[in-house]
Amino acid sequence: VLVGQIGDDAYTAEIRRRFAGCTVIPQRSVAEDFAFIRCSTNIVLSVSSFSWLAAWLSDTARQVHLPLQGAYHPRVAPDLNLLPAHDDRYRFYEAPVMEWKGGPKQWARVMGSAGDLVEVSPAQVRALIP
Repeated sequence: VLVGQIGDDAYTAEIRRRFAGCTVIPQRSVAEDFAFIRCSTNIVLSVSSFSWLAAWLSDTARQVHLPLQGAYHPRVAPDLNLLPAHDDRYRFYEAPVMEWKGGPKQWARVMGSAGDLVEVSPAQVRALIP
């Protein structure tokens, strides 16, 4: 199920392609989308503080899949630690660290880089945190 800011852009089109046939719930109010994520059992986070907070506040989540990317990667944002590495519900996936410059070549790499995500253990995540 895809929920939240499902737009008409290249990123969303790629997600829809990769998860063809999944249910897409159109964006509702911010409060309704937040509550939906917070009450879900299995959550796959985008790189978004909105979805991160909904998962972190969840009493029902059994598994939360969090990409170590952007502000969630300790090498990119060493002064910001939003990684609940002691919470057994979380599964972490490290993405390649890159300086974002935009542009078609980098965008194509990001869109084709799902295979670049590597699951890392909570102990490995804790070791990344300064």
